[in-house]
Amino acid sequence: MSEGTTPRSILIAEDDKPMASALQGKLTRAGFSVTVVSNGEEALEQIKQKTFDLIISDLVMPRKNGFDLIRDIRALGNQVPIIVSSNLNQEEDLKKIMELGANGYFSKADTTISQVVERVRQIFEIQS
Repeated sequence: MSEGTTPRSILIAEDDKPMASALQGKLTRAGFSVTVVSNGEEALEQIKQKTFDLIISDLVMPRKNGFDLIRDIRALGNQVPIIVSSNLNQEEDLKKIMELGANGYFSKADTTISQVVERVRQIFEIQS
């Protein structure tokens, strides 16, 4: 990141506190500005108040699940890239999140935090 540029901002919607904390720490150390919320309702409130460059969302969360969150973000006309982070990896779930407008998916059980950071970097490289 060049001097004087604003770090890319990432919203993490994740109710698993250790997972959220690990993602936040690793992405912050990688130079990103990270906001963490623990449910879909809080995520939607943040999105209405602030512009994010990327959203990483769990699917199974209290007060609004990830499927509804993706649908609501897209209903607002917001085209921010959304990566889903979940242990739900049934083909129907993956198909549904892509149809709703998600840009990618990773399985929490099969993906290291470092791999997530690498995927985030790739997304931002494609955008620039």
